Amino acid sequence: MARQAVTPRASTPRHRPVRTCELECDVAVTAVYEDAAVRSRVLDFLSRYVDDPAELEGIQLITGGVLSSLATVALVSHLEKEFGVDIDDDDLEIENFDTLDSIVGFVQGKQA
Repeated sequence: MARQAVTPRASTPRHRPVRTCELECDVAVTAVYEDAAVRSRVLDFLSRYVDDPAELEGIQLITGGVLSSLATVALVSHLEKEFGVDIDDDDLEIENFDTLDSIVGFVQGKQA
């Protein structure tokens, strides 16, 4: 069965002007989605080091003793593979990896 082509009515504009507000809202929604997606993927990895992944919110992972030095190396390797980012020696600062929020912010900064 052949499909019929649908043509717009003469009264239907081909391109609706996009208001600035709509663009800003789309960007904000995308940023929130990316934050949640990155956070979820990092939490999946880190959950192997704690009994309850909810414990990871707001705690210090390295200075708090949750991640050992080997686990931190595994985290860095995982971030490079999972998110396709290059982590240089200069990036290896505790501040970039000590909390879930700092890891998410670091990854998003590298992806930008």
